Amino acid sequence: EEDMKVAQKLVALGVISEADTETLTDTIRRSQIIPLLTKLAGFENATANAPATSPFLDVSVYDEQIGAYSSLYKSGYISGDENRMFRPNDLLTYNEAITLVINIMDYKLFAMRNGGYPTGYLYTANTYKLLEGLSGSGEDPIPWFDVYRILNHALDANAVVTSSFVGSGEAEFTLQNDLTILEDRYKIKKITGIVTGNENTRLRSDDSSRIGRYQIEIDRVVYDTPEQEYASFLGKAVTAYLKTN
Repeated sequence: EEDMKVAQKLVALGVISEADTETLTDTIRRSQIIPLLTKLAGFENATANAPATSPFLDVSVYDEQIGAYSSLYKSGYISGDENRMFRPNDLLTYNEAITLVINIMDYKLFAMRNGGYPTGYLYTANTYKLLEGLSGSGEDPIPWFDVYRILNHALDANAVVTSSFVGSGEAEFTLQNDLTILEDRYKIKKITGIVTGNENTRLRSDDSSRIGRYQIEIDRVVYDTPEQEYASFLGKAVTAYLKTN
């Protein structure tokens, strides 16, 4: 049940397209993670044109996902082994899934500075709490529900931003403490607090301003809740997500 809630949350936030209770416990072939990585990277519209060559010897240039493979490879999000093999039919492991998510987060630089694959990636993942609640580790095949758990944790991590440019023209990157990946990538802000008012009443009687039917007040700030009513939440601690422009 908890795994499905995580998946449904990611769907609601627009991070993944859909979640199926029947497949949550399924393990994943490496080729099956490509559509998710493409969506996370924002490459849905950039993969239509098939490249002339494949970045991997075991992925055909005629593969239906070749555009995605090529875009993800050129951006440094995926890579092959020392023999230029991607092994698309192998089961995806925990170490590999963690590596892919960290790359998509643009945390690759931090992982490489701490030792690369797999130790540097695992250190980075542990530092930013991506490993909490996982049911396996290492070279074990990872099921979809644990991929979604890693992604869910990643959304709360700080976004990587360009801090400066060095003399060679290369950019220096840092983490922006007041900006999460969720807010930076998806323009959604996470809000936590107490529901202090709704369309019926307020916890404080000294505020006479009106709250509309499809609004809620959290810590005395009013937010729109299109076509949703939250009268039963008064006085409760909540986590809400605000879509920003």
